[in-house]
Amino acid sequence: MRCAELLIPYHLPSEFIFGAYTSGTEAAERILGIKSTCDVQVNPWFFFQ
Repeated sequence: MRCAELLIPYHLPSEFIFGAYTSGTEAAERILGIKSTCDVQVNPWFFFQ
């Protein structure tokens, strides 16, 4: 079983975000548009769909 959730009460500066997994290329492009240095990996097997 894989489950993940991140609860941040107020604000998380982007310099603390180094990578992300996403289920598709559209989300990956959106993330890279916000932070181009982020290591984004597309892996639909990580997500329930």
